[in-house]
Amino acid sequence: TFIKLVIAESGSLQVQTGENAYKIIACAGVFNKKQHAQLLDLAQLSCKPKKDLEWIPNINNLLAESGIPHENQTYGMICIALRYRDHFFGSYELVVNVNKMGYSSSDNKLLISISKHLSLAINQNKLNKESDLLNRMEERSSIANELHDSLAQTVASLRFQARVLDDSMHKEDEKAAWQEMEKLENSIDQANTELRELIAHFKAPVFEQGLIPAVEQAIKRFRQETGTPIFFQKEWPNKKLPAEVEIQTLRIVQESLSNIRKHAVANAVRVLLKGDDLGDYQVLIEEDGNGFVSKDT
Repeated sequence: TFIKLVIAESGSLQVQTGENAYKIIACAGVFNKKQHAQLLDLAQLSCKPKKDLEWIPNINNLLAESGIPHENQTYGMICIALRYRDHFFGSYELVVNVNKMGYSSSDNKLLISISKHLSLAINQNKLNKESDLLNRMEERSSIANELHDSLAQTVASLRFQARVLDDSMHKEDEKAAWQEMEKLENSIDQANTELRELIAHFKAPVFEQGLIPAVEQAIKRFRQETGTPIFFQKEWPNKKLPAEVEIQTLRIVQESLSNIRKHAVANAVRVLLKGDDLGDYQVLIEEDGNGFVSKDT
C-alpha cells in the first residue's frame, strides 16, 4: 500500500528484537533485505527513527557506499515509525525515485495514519499468537498430568506387587512367587510404555505435526510394543481443525490404545477417523478382545 501510494521503488518492514537490535521481516520492490539493512544502518535508522516520519531527500551517497547502482537517478527515503501505546517497536521504510514519486509533505498525515493501523494489526496478530500458544501449553499441561497420573498408578501397583512377591518368597511358595514375578515384569513393561508415551507427547505435540501424522505415530508405537495387528482407516478431509479439537482427538486415540494394550487381549485393532466437508467427524476404535463380563445385580 505504501509503495503504491508514493510510487516507491522498494520498501521494508523492520521490527525491534532488542534494545539496539532490529530485524527486517518483510520487503518488496527492487531491493532485497540485505540492501535495505545496509541503507538503514548507514542512515542510522536501523533501530529507532527520531520522529514519527523522517524524509531523507537524497540517499545517493548511501547507495554508492552500499554498492547499489542508481543510474544517475536521485533517490530518497521515507521512514515511518511503528508504535503501539506509545511504545516503539519497528518502522516501515520506503525508497523512492525523487524524479518519479508522487510524494509530498501533505502525505505525511496519511502515511502516519496508515502506520498506526499497521501497528494495531501487527500487535493484534502478536497477541493472537501468544494467546494461542498459552492455550496449547495449558492443554499440554493437562494431558501431561493425565499421563503422569496413569504412570503414578502403575508405579504404585509395582510397589504392591513387589510386596506380594516378597511375601511369597518368605513363605517359600515357589509357584506363587513365579506368578507374581510374571505380573511384576508385565507391570514394568507397562510403566516403561507409559513413560515413553509421556516423553513422545512432549517431543512431538499434535499442533506441530498435525493430527493424522500424530495418530499414525501412536498406531506405529502400539504395533511395535504389542505386536498386535492394527489397521488405520482414514476418511479425513484435508482440513485443519482447531488445535484443542485435534489434541483431544489424539488423546482419545492414545487412551483407547492404552486401555486395549492393558486389558483387551486383542488379536486385531482398527482405528477409523472419518469426516466430511460439512464438519461431521467420527472417531472409531474397535478390537476383538475379551470384552466385559456382565454381572447380574
